[in-house]
Amino acid sequence: MPELSKYLNMFAERLRLHPGGAKVAPTKLLEAVEDNTEGAATVAAEVVAYFQNNATSATDLLIALLSGTAGEAGIVFGDKDGQQGKLYFDNVTGSIIIKTSTGIFTIDSTGSVTMTKAGGNAWLAVNETATNNTVAQTAAIRATLTSGSLADGFGPGLAFQNRTGAGGAVRMGILTFVRAGADNTADFVVRPDAAGSGAEKFRVGSDGKITIPGYIINAGIRAVSATGAASAPELGHASHTPAGTNVANAPTITPGVFRNCRVGNGLPGIVGQFTCVPTAGSTLTKVGLSLPLSSNLAAAGDLRGLANCISPTLAGPVSVYVDTTNDRIEVAFTSNGTGTHTIDVVVHSVVI
Repeated sequence: MPELSKYLNMFAERLRLHPGGAKVAPTKLLEAVEDNTEGAATVAAEVVAYFQNNATSATDLLIALLSGTAGEAGIVFGDKDGQQGKLYFDNVTGSIIIKTSTGIFTIDSTGSVTMTKAGGNAWLAVNETATNNTVAQTAAIRATLTSGSLADGFGPGLAFQNRTGAGGAVRMGILTFVRAGADNTADFVVRPDAAGSGAEKFRVGSDGKITIPGYIINAGIRAVSATGAASAPELGHASHTPAGTNVANAPTITPGVFRNCRVGNGLPGIVGQFTCVPTAGSTLTKVGLSLPLSSNLAAAGDLRGLANCISPTLAGPVSVYVDTTNDRIEVAFTSNGTGTHTIDVVVHSVVI
């Protein structure tokens, strides 16, 4: 009995398990060494317990924490004031959970990761330092191809879901970057779901083009054929100051800013004003005005327009027609004196 008492006292003072390792004087409250053939451990002073199993460099060490089938197995962390955090496995849900007073981090049985702030609001915050005016890669989402070469359309995506308290998750759509032409070139694609199935509805290409099914937005809206070829801009707008040319009796011409819109291969609207000072009164006066885009006007019907002289009052109309030789607008009227004439011009059909 004295011998038993001796060992019980030693156990009470320190717990030391060295079934296969070297027998050394215990230094911690708990030491469990299975086999330390590879070398003895050097343990910091603040460590009160350690476990060691390093028979070789490839030897594993596992610690089993086992609870009831409907219970939790884990470790509680804290200080003298009580429990501050918890790392445990939930046997019911098959989830590994890290829980603190301010949030919960969960890896569930499907491999999904959830970060939930206290109060139930999901959140995710990953930080990385970077210099000013640069983009920091604060998180990476990776798609791994199991075999073969990467093909266009393959890439990682971020899914958005709705979920009720009792029901399953319902996907609402996906944001994704997909391969586009080369392994290091990508397009950004938005795929909202409709009746449970997603389809591309919006794309931003690496070349800056924005594609909506059937159209490309790039310096105007361009239609896209079934083969993917883009037309000239279908819809756009701009402003320009045309060059004024003295065709007859108008040595001084001052064009203002003209505004235009483009639809397909036409300029259905060009609006602006110019002034000119005729050399002689009661004389046919002609002014040429350049177009905002290069063109190839070939027929009289390629351009139609109207014009009006704001001041002075003219005895006859102001005509607008096409100059097919120089690919420009031409305005003609009979001058009223040699003062400044102010002309408004509206061109409503130009085929370029």
